[in-house]
Amino acid sequence: MVANLPEEQAQEIDGFLVNFGPVMSKGFEAMGPGIWTYETIRQPVTPESRVSGTIVTCTNPKAVVPMITQFGGTMGLEPRDFDGNTIFSADFLPMSIGVANGFMATGDSKLVEQAMRSMGQKDLPSVADNQAYKAAALAVGGEAVISWGYIDLPARWGFERELLEQFGEDDSKLDNAVGKADDSSVAKRLGFKVPGNSNDVLKTMDAAMVAKYFGSFVWSMKSDSKGFVTRAAVMQPAK
Repeated sequence: MVANLPEEQAQEIDGFLVNFGPVMSKGFEAMGPGIWTYETIRQPVTPESRVSGTIVTCTNPKAVVPMITQFGGTMGLEPRDFDGNTIFSADFLPMSIGVANGFMATGDSKLVEQAMRSMGQKDLPSVADNQAYKAAALAVGGEAVISWGYIDLPARWGFERELLEQFGEDDSKLDNAVGKADDSSVAKRLGFKVPGNSNDVLKTMDAAMVAKYFGSFVWSMKSDSKGFVTRAAVMQPAK
């Protein structure tokens, strides 16, 4: 792939690979295949309340830490001790990277600290006990998939609506999870009036109404002989 790039770019990438290639290869070989990404809402609600983190299985921390040290240094990330484990962070960045107990955690600094603190503890609540998670996992079923996930649609809707109520219709501060409606000719022929703006939908329906008619949004991806197949569905409301 590098050979197909313009000569100047190829030389730059070649130099990068010479310097970082060995440590990258060892680091990436020690990670995966399991990857979990999660998102939560931090109170009180602000445009920055949505925070996320990612946890990756790590079979050899001794191979991963040098890679983080080398690349993290270019970002200003410095190692620090946290409950006997190492976290790479910087005062001016909201994200951190930590390695502990067979996992690497990245993302929002507070979530990384929470993940590092809970790794290896057996007596903590499990996501497997969460009703939305259990319903989503049941919908995906036991078939082998490459990846899958879910969004607690009523909770996410409530967050979007609260943002709208607090900060008005400034699109730069709203996530617009509802999306812009498509006032298509098909909808018109069927006699439906489709709102032209997602904010209009948020104003019409609150989280309780969404929870009455809808459950979580669930998706999964699997592979077959022709490529990849993605399945997505909105579940029935929780009973």
